[in-house]
Amino acid sequence: MDFTNKPIEAISKFNSLGEITPLKIRLENDDQSFVTSTINSIIYVKDNNYAGINTIDYGCKICIEDREQLLELRYFVSDHKWTIRKVIY
Repeated sequence: MDFTNKPIEAISKFNSLGEITPLKIRLENDDQSFVTSTINSIIYVKDNNYAGINTIDYGCKICIEDREQLLELRYFVSDHKWTIRKVIY
């Protein structure tokens, strides 16, 4: 399954400073079924600004389809949308 730039649903928490931490993601599989995964750990967080579009990138370790994966999630600040930016091997 190709995860690159795939829109996802996410459950996240916000602390009192407004910092966002993703907790769970849900994405559509190739056979149009949904896969839910808990984020086991966050490796890094980076704030970005690409051509005026503010994003936050999260390097996350998850277990999906019985395999541990490293993914980079991207949160679009103004649109409040999540995507899987890329799979990190």
